[in-house]
Amino acid sequence: MTQKSLESEAWIELRPSNVNLVLTLMASLSALGLLFLIDVPEWMRAAIVIALLGGAVADVYFVRMRHARAVVAFRLTQIDQQSSPRAIIDDNASADAASARQGLGIQLRYRDSWVTAPESEVEAEAEGVVLPRCYVSTYFTSIAYSLPDDPGWRRWFPRVLPLWADGIDAESFRQVRVRLKWR
Repeated sequence: MTQKSLESEAWIELRPSNVNLVLTLMASLSALGLLFLIDVPEWMRAAIVIALLGGAVADVYFVRMRHARAVVAFRLTQIDQQSSPRAIIDDNASADAASARQGLGIQLRYRDSWVTAPESEVEAEAEGVVLPRCYVSTYFTSIAYSLPDDPGWRRWFPRVLPLWADGIDAESFRQVRVRLKWR
């Protein structure tokens, strides 16, 4: 195997992103500040403040990747129609998944099992298809993907893996961006 194919098969580990945390908290604080500029009854203001603070706490929990189903590692794989996880689904699958069958696949590892097993023994917990709706930029990339057991409404609201530049190794981030941009 060449070095390039070895790199493409390696797990890419994700870290909590500080940029994502700051942006999330700034959005909550901005909404809280705007709440005091509008004229609403005090009881409604108190309820909205409690909801905003609860949302901010939940955002920090999810952004810091503390929940058991947080994606902590992934790898992109080349797939064809026969080996696609979507190939076992009936023919009325979405057009996005059908066009993605010859493209990229994604394998995911979640926090609850990544901690317990050494990297050499790690197998994918979830395997899906990367959809063509990915966004690629210098500091942020989002990977839209679909899993074989996703419900029908996921056709319009696909799963998205956000990648911030500070939450991933720089070289891995570059390789992912290039692979998504030129696939």
